[in-house]
Amino acid sequence: MKKIILSVTGALFLVLAGTGCAAKLSEEPASPGTALNLSVLENEVVGDDPIEGANRVMFCVTDFCMDYIVDFIGRIYCTILPRPLIDGLDNVCTNLEFPSRVISCLLSAEWRGAGDETVRFFANSIIGICGIFDVSGAWWGFYSTDSNFGQAFAAWGIDPGCTLTLPLMYSTNVRDTVGSIFDAAFDIKTYIPYCGYITTINRLIVAHRDYIPLVEGSEDRYKSYRQLMLVYREIRQRKTVYHLRNARYSAEKEARKAAEREAELAEKEGREPVVPPPPPMPKAPPRPDGLAGKWLSVPELNLGTPAQQSMLSLHFRPRTDDDFWYYPLSFFNRDFVRSGSRRRLALCPDRPRARYCLWKQPEPKPEDPPRPEKLALILPGIGGTWDTSGALALAELFYQEGYSVASFDSAFNWRFIVSTNSSPRLPGFLPEDASAVKMLLAAALDDMRERGDIRDPHIVLAGYSMGAMHALKIAASDRKLDTLKISRVIAINPPADLRNALERAEGFAVKSGQYSPREVMDKVVEIGGFLLAGRHGKTDLLSTRLVLPPPLGAPDAPHPEIYRLPISPDDAECLMGMNLRTTLRSVLAVVHRERPVAIIDTPFALLDRNELYRKIDAVGLKTYAEKVLPEQYPESSVEELFRLSGLRSVEKDLAADPRLRVIHSWNDPLLTPDDARFLDRTFGERIVWVSGGGHLGDLSAYAVQRKIIELAEPEKRISEPPASAPASK
Repeated sequence: MKKIILSVTGALFLVLAGTGCAAKLSEEPASPGTALNLSVLENEVVGDDPIEGANRVMFCVTDFCMDYIVDFIGRIYCTILPRPLIDGLDNVCTNLEFPSRVISCLLSAEWRGAGDETVRFFANSIIGICGIFDVSGAWWGFYSTDSNFGQAFAAWGIDPGCTLTLPLMYSTNVRDTVGSIFDAAFDIKTYIPYCGYITTINRLIVAHRDYIPLVEGSEDRYKSYRQLMLVYREIRQRKTVYHLRNARYSAEKEARKAAEREAELAEKEGREPVVPPPPPMPKAPPRPDGLAGKWLSVPELNLGTPAQQSMLSLHFRPRTDDDFWYYPLSFFNRDFVRSGSRRRLALCPDRPRARYCLWKQPEPKPEDPPRPEKLALILPGIGGTWDTSGALALAELFYQEGYSVASFDSAFNWRFIVSTNSSPRLPGFLPEDASAVKMLLAAALDDMRERGDIRDPHIVLAGYSMGAMHALKIAASDRKLDTLKISRVIAINPPADLRNALERAEGFAVKSGQYSPREVMDKVVEIGGFLLAGRHGKTDLLSTRLVLPPPLGAPDAPHPEIYRLPISPDDAECLMGMNLRTTLRSVLAVVHRERPVAIIDTPFALLDRNELYRKIDAVGLKTYAEKVLPEQYPESSVEELFRLSGLRSVEKDLAADPRLRVIHSWNDPLLTPDDARFLDRTFGERIVWVSGGGHLGDLSAYAVQRKIIELAEPEKRISEPPASAPASK
């Protein structure tokens, strides 16, 4: 056994020394004046992919196993075993890997980490019953470093080498693959008979929970996995989560000690203890003069610049999202996303079926008072899917108010494109996009009626961002015919003019070019580590679970500063712009696969797409709108396409439609002052201006959430906000 390990290790180290494809990260700005090319950055950080074909084949093995084998076994396994037992067994596995982690820390000169790992092993083994319970982390703040030999080799200055993907392994490069051999050699489980079989199944089930959300919505799972594992590897290598948790625990400990000292001193002096004052509350800007619409003052949203306020949208996610007792694969799991009925509709022959998900209200009992039948249709923003966090949170909000809810994919999402057209069509021309969405909504409503899910409900069409533009375009085209029988349309933060929105978003993306690759990775690791560590993460005896705070400004919500993310104004703007460009990448890749896009001169290849993605990532939002999309409509000018895609082209219909309600942040960075005046003039009292929130950050506020429900209700009902926000898990 020992000879085999040494022989394989020696051979792989020769490969490692000969394939150091990854260069040191540059300190020079990546591309001043243009947006950062993510594929170029990816290759610079993680190394080139000279054996991409082999890696894709190996990844397909992993993907197949996760989708069909682990998924099938997991449904039985997770239904029989509750989550605490699975987490406890996973903790035992982690505890038995102690030698590998402590030696890795010592080789990396991480002395405190080695000490913490030693304390964790003995405390969890003795008090935590062989490591089932993480008493060291939950009680005393000794957290795992999550170290491995790959990190130790990186600390020695060994380059990662080229990309190397093997089935069912986390490692994505040669260096970390070699390190995994040492990890196995120093893992106690390796030498316990039959232990590997049980722990492997348990570990795969735990890995499946994290793997599926990462790749499920991607048009190229290998590409998404490679990029996300790059970030995850950097976070682990720098031990960002470990250091953040230690800093947070030390700050809380010091605050407790200061409070105890003050209490003792106050008792001796016979006075009340002095409590440090909380940070000052943010203030909302005053209502602008001459505003025709209504004004909703939410001071809690005024946290930084409009772009920073937009980041608050990350807090808008479903509340029922982390079942304590059962994993997502279990038939007993009660997460909101799992409770819906996932359905598919055949809209075009020989094309994939379109998707939607329905959460149907339970049938009333005979003794229940009569209640109106209500249905909400959710349209997400650009690139979103029916199970995007924002769409799920909005669906849950309506469901809790007695609505049955159906959620759909965005018209600017690759799944929508391949399922609603006989041949792939580039999205972005809103009249056609809205027509395709309307076709899907009509088919879904017919499907629900045929199944007996609905009869004659009060239908609310609710969309946010680009989904809000689609909702308004559908309302304008269907105002006279009323084929969908929509009673109310709720448009949340719709851009009024597509060209203005794209130019502003592209301006944000261009700012990314001022950073060097090193600076980009530092920022990504800082933000990613913060999100993984979770300011609201709670380390209990079994696992670290995400504990969502109440909606911003709710009666039981903490101070607004708790919701602020550690992102500078420039970083927030870059993140907004680059997020839209990654959505554009998936759309161009899918369309180019079936019919070549003229501006992209690299053909699609099944096993070699590295160069293709470099070319796609060089296409900006403005270039797409002004050069790529117009090729699909040669009979129309660019100006005409933009005019018809904006809301001004249907101004009269919007102004005359009493069903429409708009809720919009006053400081939305995708909105120009002229756009704001147009919306205010067109909708009058049917628009509610929120004092802050940037683009969609206002959705995190309790007052805005209640206002959405109030605007959606039938006219005869007067809605009153409940006494408190829904309890968070």
